[in-house]
Amino acid sequence: MAYNAVEMADWQISEAAEKNMPTPEEWRDKLGLEKDEILPMGRLAKLDFLKIINRLKDKPDGKYIEVTAITPTP
Repeated sequence: MAYNAVEMADWQISEAAEKNMPTPEEWRDKLGLEKDEILPMGRLAKLDFLKIINRLKDKPDGKYIEVTAITPTP
């Protein structure tokens, strides 16, 4: 779903996006993570990057990409 940053306030975009946000369990299944690699914190989750990287270090397609900030405003 596209959010119009010109017509919507930041908090409205955030509120609308959170309604469609997958649960930590859905993310875990979609990303192929082990149960102990994701720590649910309410509707959000913390990833144990060290465990994930150690598990994937010998795989040729194991990559680490970190997204630190995304802003919806133009």
